[in-house]
Amino acid sequence: MNQQQFQELVDIPVKNRNFVTIVDLQLIKIEGTLIYGRTLDKALFHLYVKNNLIHRYVYGQDKQQSYISSTEFNVLDCVPSKIVYPTTCDYNFCRFLIRKGVEIPFTNWDDREEQLYYGEVNTINYE
Repeated sequence: MNQQQFQELVDIPVKNRNFVTIVDLQLIKIEGTLIYGRTLDKALFHLYVKNNLIHRYVYGQDKQQSYISSTEFNVLDCVPSKIVYPTTCDYNFCRFLIRKGVEIPFTNWDDREEQLYYGEVNTINYE
């Protein structure tokens, strides 16, 4: 190794491998649902990309339980606690999570019409 190679190694930015960023997702999906499922308390869980942000929207029974949008998420926060509907998920994103060691609690396969967004999209911050 020479001094230039050493300096290149020192200058490599350290990424937290436990996070997914919007830059990672631009290679996977520009817009749409990444993961859709249910939490243990039966709320709907929708992780999606819109307007260059990752959004996690948890809702149920006429009320929003939580909503977060960011350019990065911890990979463990990208999956609901109970089940994930496989037909609603992005294959490449699921593959990305599994390679990071995340277990995805898939339920049985069901046929659904292909859509850009499978769950509700929080529109409060878009208008």
